[in-house]
Amino acid sequence: MTSPTLPAWGQRLASTLAKTAGGLGLLLLLAWQGLPLVLKPQVEQQASKALGRQVTVEGIAFTPWTLELEVRGLRITKASGSGQTPDTDKAGDTASQLSIQRLYANAELASLFKLAPVVDAVRVEHPVLSLTRREDGQLDVQDILDHLAANATPPEPNAPPPRLAIHNIELVDGEVTLDDATARQQHQVRALHLSIPFIHTLGQGEAVREVRVEPKLAFSLNGSPFETQASTQPFSDSLRTEATLAIRDVNLTPYLAYLPPNLPVRPTQATLGAELKVAFAQTPQPSVKLTGHLSASNLTLTDARQQPLLQLASARIELADVRPLERVALLGDITLDAPHLSLARDAQGQLNTASSPGKTVAADTSKNNPPPAPDTAWTLGVAQFKLNQGRVDWRDALVRNARQQPTQLALTDLNLQASQLHLPLPTDASQAIALDISARIGQGGGAAAATPHTTRLSGQGTVLASEAQATLELQDLGLELLAPYLQAHLKPSLSGQLGMQAQLNWKPAATAGQPDDITLALPQLKLGQL
Repeated sequence: MTSPTLPAWGQRLASTLAKTAGGLGLLLLLAWQGLPLVLKPQVEQQASKALGRQVTVEGIAFTPWTLELEVRGLRITKASGSGQTPDTDKAGDTASQLSIQRLYANAELASLFKLAPVVDAVRVEHPVLSLTRREDGQLDVQDILDHLAANATPPEPNAPPPRLAIHNIELVDGEVTLDDATARQQHQVRALHLSIPFIHTLGQGEAVREVRVEPKLAFSLNGSPFETQASTQPFSDSLRTEATLAIRDVNLTPYLAYLPPNLPVRPTQATLGAELKVAFAQTPQPSVKLTGHLSASNLTLTDARQQPLLQLASARIELADVRPLERVALLGDITLDAPHLSLARDAQGQLNTASSPGKTVAADTSKNNPPPAPDTAWTLGVAQFKLNQGRVDWRDALVRNARQQPTQLALTDLNLQASQLHLPLPTDASQAIALDISARIGQGGGAAAATPHTTRLSGQGTVLASEAQATLELQDLGLELLAPYLQAHLKPSLSGQLGMQAQLNWKPAATAGQPDDITLALPQLKLGQL
């Protein structure tokens, strides 16, 4: 039995297909093996020319049937101090300004039809960037920036952005080191991870690929972790986007050297944290909403004379509903633990909260040119404010005691609570602002340890838009605490104890231009041991 033979036209077609397949296979083989050999010197030459630095590549791999490109061991060398020859590291090798362990890109055939780059994935693995800020304040990459600027082509006015569609962009395990010679500091970014779903300038729905990554930025800065994540609906009418930011135990000490030198109040240490969620939507007006919390611990502030001003063990602020575009800021609980405020007045009558000693403050001309009033007032609210175990020290060098020493007073065991704080003031009695305060009063300084703070201060109050009421009770106030301020008007020495109960009532004026109605009553007043 003989096998059927193809007609002449079939044989010619089979021969053509076989030759085409063989040629295509040979072309793919040449592209697979030959293209990397051609690309490597071209990439090194063109990149070195563009940056003005030596650029080297360890190897390039290209897979033509999947359009995958891989670049390994990309390095940009450092320049020497003169900018002419590269620096070398301790081992004698050329030091790197930037090195990338692996750069991967997966292009798509749609690039040919769209006449624009269409990339399915880009991945940058273990990039390491080394920066130095010199004594003159410039970075050691300034020569690269100047070289790029000198050779850049100015964009055409009103030119559209370049057409491209790049998807699934990832940077993993990045490192950045900054040596700052001006501040004698080194800053390190480690475990840098950046994910971008896409960068798309083509038409909506045009050349859209499968998105496999979510927006994310995470890194460790000087040992403190940062992390942000986001989700978005870029092609929906609402453009709804949500992002989270997490910052844990950020020590501010390495960054304090960058503050201006003549601040009236200067932080000397602090640790910050935050967990925030930002939501954006266009429905139909743009709306931005912030929720989450901010925290601080071990906060220390000094005054212009570098003397202690404020110490704070911890603070926490909860953001319940903050919408800045709508002028709404509703906070949850605000808690301050163990704040210690040190107030002082010098012999010239200047407070330590003022600007630098001897510095003349420019005249305020804002009254002549007041800022325009906003169209809509802010709505502000705090669910609950708590101040726990606070202390206030007062040292007055302008008023001296009988021993000709500065007068010192102390407010200790200070506890303050306020709930349902709201502006504008509430009108409903069930939403009235409630206040509660308690503290002890005594001598400050070295006498505070020897003299117990037996004077007790306590008070409660409520506030509405239509009225406010407060009661205050003072027990066993030693009059000798007030003697330094009365000695200019009262020649005999003053001693004894004062106790009282006071009631304060306030109502706004019934008509514009009239004074508010304020009533102070003293149901009880006691003087003893005079």
